[in-house]
Amino acid sequence: MKNSPRKVLIIGLDGATWKVLRPLMEEGYMPHLAKLAAGGARGTLMSILPANTAAAWSSFQTGVNPGKHGITNFMMYDSSANQMKLVSSVSIKSKTVWETISEQGRKTILINVPMTYPPRPIKGIVLSGILTPRVGPDMIYPGRLFGELKERLREYKILVPGNRLANMGLEEFINEQIGVEKVRFDLARHLLKQYEWDVFMVHNQSMDVVQHTCWRYLDRNSSYFDEKKFSQIAPFYEASDEFIHSLLDAAGPEVTVIIVSDHGFGLSERSLNLNVWLRKAGFLSVNSRIWLGYLKYLVKRMDWLGLRKRLIDKKWTVFRLLGARAKFNQMLINWQKTRAFTASHFYGSIYLNCGEGLKREIARSIVEGLRELKDPQTKKRACEAYSKWQIYQGPCLDLLPDVIVEPFEGYYCNPTLDPVGISSEAFPSDLLTGTHRREGIAILNGPRVRRSRDFSAHITDIAPTILFLLGAAIPEYMDGRALAELFSPQLFERNQMRRADEDQSPRQPIVRESTSSELEN
Repeated sequence: MKNSPRKVLIIGLDGATWKVLRPLMEEGYMPHLAKLAAGGARGTLMSILPANTAAAWSSFQTGVNPGKHGITNFMMYDSSANQMKLVSSVSIKSKTVWETISEQGRKTILINVPMTYPPRPIKGIVLSGILTPRVGPDMIYPGRLFGELKERLREYKILVPGNRLANMGLEEFINEQIGVEKVRFDLARHLLKQYEWDVFMVHNQSMDVVQHTCWRYLDRNSSYFDEKKFSQIAPFYEASDEFIHSLLDAAGPEVTVIIVSDHGFGLSERSLNLNVWLRKAGFLSVNSRIWLGYLKYLVKRMDWLGLRKRLIDKKWTVFRLLGARAKFNQMLINWQKTRAFTASHFYGSIYLNCGEGLKREIARSIVEGLRELKDPQTKKRACEAYSKWQIYQGPCLDLLPDVIVEPFEGYYCNPTLDPVGISSEAFPSDLLTGTHRREGIAILNGPRVRRSRDFSAHITDIAPTILFLLGAAIPEYMDGRALAELFSPQLFERNQMRRADEDQSPRQPIVRESTSSELEN
């Protein structure tokens, strides 16, 4: 297949962070990634608030902040039923860059990109990613392609969650995650060679899974670092590096390569129990069935027979577990007396249960209270908080949580209503030793990429940059800007001539820093 000089190959590494990748590259575990970084442009990619997979990849695909696309997490609050419900690609209220590319006559192939189920029709191929309920025709656009790929999809998995580690050894768990990505990248190479494309993207979801469960053994600056366990985990990164190399080799030297993560990672040593704080601060009330929470708490603490571990199997996906936990907590809430609650993990998303006229005032009180909150055990601040009116702009504000809580290093947010206090240790009993941080990574390489030192960009900048590389028009509604300075002046000038009637000045995204600082026939 003849390569076009405008082809763009994107590889998503979920949760990738320089904290782990840089040492791995320096120590020879990821030589191909190191070569890409050294021979091109590499930088820190700041994620959206909250730095959750659903929100971040939605902003990546649209080039806009959550106030325009409407997504902050895998679940969103339905105020008419007082329930949290799973989101999907239908929930994204803004046009994706893939749709824009299709309208401009170009073809895209997407494999495992989050927030693409059910697949939205584009000019090209979509195999949807996380939140896809099963491998089958529903996950593929166009659906008729499933018959052709059925045999290749026999061993294909969307996601193998980290709770699998509870019933297997670390080495076996890592080998399983390597197997997931091997099948995925083998399929990617097949589609890359078999079909025409202008933009091709494949996404490594397993990196996020590995880091959630194994972070304490990956970060050499962590007091929990264990060289023996690190040596068991490192093969995942070695394999991922080889998968990247094999795909790039198949694509050829003329394509522009973008390696990108949706967010970074950090330690989650302690959990910040937001519903407990909201209850103590008078914003949340529980009903008489709170005793169920105490029973659950006792079972958790007294689990002599290891029943919890035995119940964790491949049928219990992370989303079933999170959904069950959210429903349990909602059952305990007295909705008539409750004005605020959260049902989210990692970053806190607090919804207000009151009239619109009171929301800004209550949100302000919660933000002020959380900014003053200190961990009762460490005596240090545990988080930063923002009202949605501070950090978002757009027509979807009513769909979003009213307060976003960003935990500091060492913490993650937990919606528990167990009587454990405002803060509690997150591990070693729990399979969550690492959590999301805003600082992700980006690497660009190709014949038109300028070799440069580290740069800083925002996740909303990637969509307009893709369009810039294609010489395509960039929609004015996008919050991000094309990273034109990372490319040769000749490319910039050519695109300027192509679009002489359009303003090419850099447009700053609305959310860059917090205000506290369908195949062709």
